[in-house]
Parts: sequence; C-alpha cells; structure tokens
Amino acid sequence: MPKLRLRIRPTVKCVDCGFFGFREGGVSNDGSAYLGSRFWECHAERRKDPELSDSHVSLSVGVNTWNVIGCFHRVWELWGSNSKKEKENAKKILTEERYCKYYFPYQSGYEPAGHNEMRRDKRNQRIILLVGLINAAAIIVAALITGILRG
Repeated sequence: MPKLRLRIRPTVKCVDCGFFGFREGGVSNDGSAYLGSRFWECHAERRKDPELSDSHVSLSVGVNTWNVIGCFHRVWELWGSNSKKEKENAKKILTEERYCKYYFPYQSGYEPAGHNEMRRDKRNQRIILLVGLINAAAIIVAALITGILRG
C-alpha cells in the first residue's frame, strides 16, 4: 500500500521575503489617490529594524506623495499613517509566522520583480530536470522492452 506523502510548507515571515517592498503613491491634481505599480526593494538594514521607524510605514518623498509597504503579490498592503496602531499592525504583519505560497527568500540587490524572475527561473529549471528524467526513464523502458522482444 503506497504511503500518503503530504507536502507541508514551512512557516515564513514577510520581512524575510523578497516580495516585501515599497510602492509610491500620492494624490493626483484632481484629488484622487493613486498607487504606482513599481515595487522597490526594502534593503536588508531596514528589514532588521523591529520597531519599524517612521520611514518604514510612510516615506514622505514630496508634496502629496508617500510610499506604501506591501507584498508584490498583493497578499497584504499598508498605507502608512505613522500612528502607533498602524506601526504595531505593520510590525505584526511583517514578523508573524505564516504559510505563504508566494514566499521567496530575500536576496540583497534585487527588487521584488527581480525576485519574481528568480522564482520563475528556479521553477523552469525544475521542470526541465523533470522532463529530462521522464525522457531518461522512457528510454530505459524502451530498451528493456526491445531486449525482451528480441530475446
């Protein structure tokens, strides 16, 4: 009887993930809020700060603009107000253990989009390896069948 094999994902922290980053947002001339599509890297030294300084939650980059911390895959997002409650919420989200199918370990020097490319490349390498193993198994089976038929 075959054994049932469960694949259990380990728990991870968002602060250790390569998809954690910043997006620029602001207020347009007509008064409506907007959020840019490009995610920026959150550098390693900022990830180590357990207290999440003001610059973590809301980075003022000019009149009517700010940065929003969040997940590249839109699992969560925080529009910082620099209130104590908002900082506590950000700290909890970033440091609590959770299961996440999008997790990819952070590597310094890559923005979240770069981490996404590395994740895709890693997945493609596994697929190529699997296809190679299937082809090798098919060749062995064909050789065995040919040997049996000739013998």
